[in-house]
Amino acid sequence: MEIILLVVAVAALITASVAIMQLTTLKRRFAGALTTTTGDALEDVLTNHLARVDEVDLRLTELTAEYERLSITNSLASQKISIVRFNPFGDTGGDQSFSLAVLDAHNSGY
Repeated sequence: MEIILLVVAVAALITASVAIMQLTTLKRRFAGALTTTTGDALEDVLTNHLARVDEVDLRLTELTAEYERLSITNSLASQKISIVRFNPFGDTGGDQSFSLAVLDAHNSGY
């Protein structure tokens, strides 16, 4: 009976030793996964990245508003310009007259 208890105790010690070695290995791997190649903590890197994403999102919102403002302003700018020379009187010489059209995006102009 004592021999069986001794064998069980040795088996338990061996199992505990293997478990401790695996736990140590996992702790080392986990610590390695939470640091970058420069030695920064992964949590700090992610926090900085999320702050940068928030900055980019804010800037994108600003740029979208500016784009919309510029689109409205641009639609009022002169966009379609054309000159046509013509001869109003067929019996006189040359195309001495011309017509100028300057229109915006809404086909409004002079």
